[in-house]
Amino acid sequence: MEHQSWTAEDISDSGERVSHLAKDFSYYGHLSIYDFAVPYCSGAVVLDVGCGAGYGSAFLARHGARHVSGVDASAKAVEFCHGHFAADNLVFSQTPAERLTGFPPHYFDLIFTSNTLEHVPNVKDFLQTAWTLLKPDGRLLIAVPPITNDQLLYLNVMNPYHVNLWSPRQWRFAIGQYFDQVTPILHGVETIGGEPRPEHLALPPALDEKTFKFATGTVEDMYRVFTLTTIFVAAQPRAAEDCPRATDPMTFIDDSFSRPEGYIDPRLRRRLRPYFPSEKDRSPSRLHRAGLILKTRGPRELLKEATQFVRWRVRRQP
Repeated sequence: MEHQSWTAEDISDSGERVSHLAKDFSYYGHLSIYDFAVPYCSGAVVLDVGCGAGYGSAFLARHGARHVSGVDASAKAVEFCHGHFAADNLVFSQTPAERLTGFPPHYFDLIFTSNTLEHVPNVKDFLQTAWTLLKPDGRLLIAVPPITNDQLLYLNVMNPYHVNLWSPRQWRFAIGQYFDQVTPILHGVETIGGEPRPEHLALPPALDEKTFKFATGTVEDMYRVFTLTTIFVAAQPRAAEDCPRATDPMTFIDDSFSRPEGYIDPRLRRRLRPYFPSEKDRSPSRLHRAGLILKTRGPRELLKEATQFVRWRVRRQP
């Protein structure tokens, strides 16, 4: 497909991938995490794992990185990247997150991965490889969906492509097996410890990547203060003898779990029964659906959905 013919729908894969072709709340929310990473990029060699549509890799390449390698498991995404972004310090390749080959050890100053690891079947392999590829003074930035209560768990369970349904505590534990310093970052809040200030509920007239706020906190803050994304910045790779062995299974410290793509355990369905549609009405109520859209995608997407619904109702009227 020639890049001139791409549309936002072509690359989105039912909403799983955002792109610069649809500069909405979701796009700028994702881009803001790249903007947060800019201070780590000055003169740096960067690996963007799960680069998707490539806009973030290109952003880092324009904002101080010496070289950026964007990798994604999807051939379609990499084709899109090649068609839309080109720079002397930017390359794209098709590589799964858990099999990052072709790079020498201790090569990268920053390894960045946003909204990717919830899709990866073997996170342990990724962490092991990232530990190997990162320089001793490098940084690993991981951003994943926040799962801090049953409602957020339900929203992620209903996404069949999310195979790792992990809490912030589980992510912190897993990353800490390879890095001595793991700093939690909250996304979209003004302050820590006070009233939650979700920025997407009071958007300024001009939305951009600077709209969103970031604050250093603790893992426990993520359970009591609103955050759009669970973010960790890891540093100080541990000694090899202190890391898990390659053959060791992933250890879970709470009720977090991984699953085959799309599978919902019957026991989990019973636990989350209040959030599932009733047997009498398999489609969520409009009010319930509106609340979920507002919570997860923001008011602009809610307005778009509402407009489409009104148009549909008008067409159905005699």
